[in-house]
Order: sequence, then structure tokens, then C-alpha cells
Amino acid sequence: MTTEKQKWQEEADELINSIVTHKEEVKLHQESLDSDKQVLTDLLEKYNLNEYSGQNGKANFVRFEREGLVKDNIVDTVDGVNKGRITKINMGDLTKDIKVCFLNVRGFLGE
Repeated sequence: MTTEKQKWQEEADELINSIVTHKEEVKLHQESLDSDKQVLTDLLEKYNLNEYSGQNGKANFVRFEREGLVKDNIVDTVDGVNKGRITKINMGDLTKDIKVCFLNVRGFLGE
């Protein structure tokens, strides 16, 4: 029974090591991806382009606005309601418009 337990423990240790290794690889790939996207963003902005389509794929800026919550106002409001100081909530005080802009990059499917 001891050898069986040791065997599964060895397997568990190997799997943990593999997972940790893959996580580190993903982190490195993400850093490389972020760096490349920043360089491409800078290049497109330098030439005042909103999109580019080349032999390997397409890149374009996506811009929109969305509504987001104002954390400090939310916390103050919840606290005020819980303590009975606030009886009416003005949702306009709890939200703000957020401008979102990101670079969308897509590769072309092989023919």
C-alpha cells in the first residue's frame, strides 16, 4: 500500500510541476503578446490608421462607451442605507460613462 501511495504522490507532484510550468509559459506568452500589441498600436497611431489589413490578418481599434459603477459611491451608499441615513438612491450618482478602446487583432484562416 505504501508503494501505491508513493506512486500516486509522484504522479501528483509531476502534474503540479507541469501545471506550474504551463502557467509560467502562459504568463511569458501574455507579456510577449501585450508587448507586440503595444508596438502595433503605436505604429497604427503613428500613421493615423484605425485599421490595417495585411497578408497575415487584420488589426483594428474598437472604441465604445459603457456604463460603469463608481466604487466609492457604491460603498458610501450601501453604508448609508444600512445605517438608515439614506432612504432614496439616485442611480446617476453611482454610475459613470467609461470610454473603452482596445486593439482587435485577427488572423486570416488558411486557404
